[in-house]
Amino acid sequence: LSLFTNNWVTIVNIFALHSFIVLPLVCLFVARQLKLSWATGIALGILYSFIPYHIARLFPGHIFLTVYYIIPLIVLIIMWLFKGEVIFFYKKDTGKYKILWNKKNILILSITILTATSGIYYAFFSVFFIGVAGLVNFLNEKNKTIIISVSIILSVLFFTLFLQLLPTY
Repeated sequence: LSLFTNNWVTIVNIFALHSFIVLPLVCLFVARQLKLSWATGIALGILYSFIPYHIARLFPGHIFLTVYYIIPLIVLIIMWLFKGEVIFFYKKDTGKYKILWNKKNILILSITILTATSGIYYAFFSVFFIGVAGLVNFLNEKNKTIIISVSIILSVLFFTLFLQLLPTY
């Protein structure tokens, strides 16, 4: 944002206002991925963008915590894990597993990187809940690819966090 203006007040205001636009769009996307209706997705998006958590983080100086659009995206990954959907691998006719590179897996990796860049707070809880979802799915399915898939997701998240925390001086 600082490429367009040098006025810090304008930058903060644009950043704050963009969250009210991005949050409903992300919620609508997640709702559609979970096969909810357009009306439900729009209603959830609008309600989610105006929860007190959002308003409370705008004013006392926690403006970066208003970038919680990552939470619905993480919930999407967690729901996919709980539902037992195939992530990163598929079983060939020969009984061997093959890595699956499709839009869904690229989306999962992108969400994971976005989560790591949105701050340690959201990344910590994402690690916990993705780990729990993967463990529950593994205990139900007894499929080792679930543990490998969760390990890939968490490795990408930790590696991105590590890169962000490197000194830049």
